[in-house]
Amino acid sequence: MTKSEIIKILTFLKGCYGHKFKYPRDSTIKTADLEEKWFSFLHNFNSVEARIAVKRACLQKPEWPPTPAEVASEIFRLLNPRAENLSGLKAWQLVLSAINRYGTYQAGEALRSLPDQVCEALDNIGGFDRVALSNNQDSYLYHRFLKAYEELSDKKLQAALLPAACEADNPAGYLAAIEEGDV
Repeated sequence: MTKSEIIKILTFLKGCYGHKFKYPRDSTIKTADLEEKWFSFLHNFNSVEARIAVKRACLQKPEWPPTPAEVASEIFRLLNPRAENLSGLKAWQLVLSAINRYGTYQAGEALRSLPDQVCEALDNIGGFDRVALSNNQDSYLYHRFLKAYEELSDKKLQAALLPAACEADNPAGYLAAIEEGDV
């Protein structure tokens, strides 16, 4: 996106929210600062995707204007629709279905039938065998799985929204990106 497209989005938000979203600001410095903040979050995205995401964010939360981070999250959801379709409960149901279908002794086949994120959540709570050998009504394992799955989903969303230089594995790259003004 270009800065002129950011200005169009900010003008759209001003039209939608009136006095709740002040744009342009009182001074040119404050206006430029606001534009730069929005640009830093959205510059990697397509302007069409951003406009759609802004409209969806406005519909979801009509009382307050969306933040740049909320718009970026909405763009991620637009680009990755399957990422939000599989809730923790649905993931757990997939695990139980795999157990019923493949049993305890065909763990490899069962794991291949599950999405990667579900397998990773299973590994975090002790693996497929632990769930397969437990009682299906074990609420402790269920809640641990839900927590692990939701944490993985949040981590995946954050990783997709942060610039590559900001990842925890690359702190030197993050500092360099700050110095260059990329973050």
